[in-house]
Amino acid sequence: CEARQGESSRSAAEAKQFVVRQRRMAARIITPADWRDQPWKNGLGVTREVARWPEASGAYDVRISVAEVLGSRSTAFSTFPGYLRWSTLLANDLLGLQTIDQPTHWLRAGQLAQYDGSVALSTAICDGAATLLNVLAKPDLIEVGLGAADAVDFVFAISAVDALPRWHARLFEVPATVTGEVLWLRFG
Repeated sequence: CEARQGESSRSAAEAKQFVVRQRRMAARIITPADWRDQPWKNGLGVTREVARWPEASGAYDVRISVAEVLGSRSTAFSTFPGYLRWSTLLANDLLGLQTIDQPTHWLRAGQLAQYDGSVALSTAICDGAATLLNVLAKPDLIEVGLGAADAVDFVFAISAVDALPRWHARLFEVPATVTGEVLWLRFG
């Protein structure tokens, strides 16, 4: 029991430090021109990294990326043990997420799927290609959601909203209220 309590308080302390570090960062807009191409860990594709924390290359606590999945074949996702993964569709209306022991979960535009990063997933697409917005994070560091929310630290515009064009992101210096078709993160 004592070991578990130590792990819990250490995890809470790490989460608090993460929030403090992110709030010290200056507000900024992230455009598609700022994204960095990164090969998939499994070598089967490329993702375009929108943002990561910490920002240095290498290990990260949180990463937001955009990936295109081609419909010509089933595509295996890379696994990320020790992380949670959230995905939402940016382009195409339907994407099947398959695991070995579960029926296909059909992700529709406007929905957010959350699953353990260690789960082996593959995709099924009914028509053409799909573009996914993915968030990877170590547990207990962030909240992720779609649509209107208060006190958010990061927002990605799925469609144009206020002063943020489609597929642009913003890191807020002070938590803000967001509306519209957006994916948002709340640190801590």
